[in-house]
Amino acid sequence: MKPNPDCTLELINKINNNVAICASNPRAIPSKGIPAQGTIFVGDWLESVRKRQLCEYTVMGRGLSIRSDIAKKITIPETLISIDLYLQGKVMEMGFDVVFNPKAIVQFQPAKSFVDFCSQVIRATKGHSQLKKLGYEIKNQLTLKAAIVEFIRVAMRNPNGAISTCLCYIMIPFYMATVKNLDSALWHTARSTK
Repeated sequence: MKPNPDCTLELINKINNNVAICASNPRAIPSKGIPAQGTIFVGDWLESVRKRQLCEYTVMGRGLSIRSDIAKKITIPETLISIDLYLQGKVMEMGFDVVFNPKAIVQFQPAKSFVDFCSQVIRATKGHSQLKKLGYEIKNQLTLKAAIVEFIRVAMRNPNGAISTCLCYIMIPFYMATVKNLDSALWHTARSTK
């Protein structure tokens, strides 16, 4: 993971009396291979969803700023998988806003293997499910229609990435058994995406 030189400044500049969290814009470093192209496409798709404000979920764990006075009031359960989504929800419950800053870029290595791609997708799914079991309600979720429209919009710009993403998702059932600790915060450590 490598924040751009101005990333921290971009993150803290958005914090104010009403805004308690500013989310970064994770971008995969250009790379070759089907899993890498799939990761890059998913990142572009997520950025498009966030820029268009199609749902309230804007925070990803690769980088964020949070007001220290608010952070001190939040206790994070030890076994939690989706800490980023949990923080966002707690901040919004307190009546504060969460914003996305597309200029706060954090670069990261895309998945270089199907196992790493699959582990990221499975972790996200499990994390959301875990929060629902804890009684956490995700408000203003992305609708299936909006997700598909954004997929098509991004696929028009990056058709190879769209095909790679589809191939990666098809591979999930085959690689699921190799991803360990699916229901734990101490999950399978990706070898190529850090």
